[in-house]
Formats: sequence, C-alpha cells, structure tokens
Amino acid sequence: MRRWSAHNPIGELNWTPLAVRVHMSANAAQSKLRQGLSAEGFDMITHEVSVNGSGLDSCYLLVGCNPRLTRLALATRQHVGAATPITVLVAGDGAWSTLEAFDPMIMTDLVGNRALLAIYIDARFRIERVLASLAAQAAELRLKPTATERVSYARVNSAKRGESIDGRSRD
Repeated sequence: MRRWSAHNPIGELNWTPLAVRVHMSANAAQSKLRQGLSAEGFDMITHEVSVNGSGLDSCYLLVGCNPRLTRLALATRQHVGAATPITVLVAGDGAWSTLEAFDPMIMTDLVGNRALLAIYIDARFRIERVLASLAAQAAELRLKPTATERVSYARVNSAKRGESIDGRSRD
C-alpha cells in the first residue's frame, strides 16, 4: 500500500470496508445499527440518501464519532480530531440490506501517527462487534419459521405419521 505524498496526492489506498449483508430492511438495519453503535459509545447522525433510479429501496448514511476515543486521539496530537469520525452506509434492496463501514485502521496510514494505532484498533473492534451482532440478530430472525413455513412443516409431519398432506388417511 502506498502512502499519500505530495508527489502522489491521490495515493493508492486499497482498502475494503467492514461490511455485512443482513436479512432486514434498511430502515430496521439503520435503527439497530444506531442502537448498537450507541451502546459502543458512538454518537451518530443519520441522513437518508435519495436513491431514485439506483435500484435500491432506501439508503442511509450514518456519521459520528466516539467522544472518548476522540479525546484520546486529540491528546496524542492536536490536529487529528477530524480523523476520528466513523461513516457507515446502509443500502437496502428489498428484504436485504448491506452495511458498509469505513475501516478506521486506514486512518493510521493517512494520519501517519502510529501513536493513534491503539485508538483505531479499538474503534475497529467496536464497529466489528456491532456488525457481527446485527448479522447474528438477522440470522436468528431468519431462522424463526414464518406462519406459512410452520403450516407446511406441520402438514409434512402429519403426512409422515400416515396421513396424506391434505389430511386424509393413506389407508
């Protein structure tokens, strides 16, 4: 990975966002994401993004910071406060949503201050915990059978006991 320099102002920052795809609407996902990030100490602002013609149902941009981590960063170097925000995009397409968070670890290279490494690692772990929790919640929701699935399951089980699917005896 090449660092930013005056000779290469754009640099080659090859990074992958922290991402998860969950089986829930974008509105539900952004709400649960806000709750999870709040529990991890982040203060968030949510902005609904216009997605006309994009093929998405809805899209939210969450921006915020963890005040405790920001204070720690400011204590190590006075002009890094702008390098402590978190950004998460929630894009929904039907019953599924994709959540992509900017990886705070990339800031270590951008800011060039290794003293901030522990702060960015802490922020990353907090974000990963929230995303993993959302993925687990979505999986639990998906594993619970719907009313239609419960009826189908009951019919199949009754058929195994000697009845046909329509409830008549097989004899």
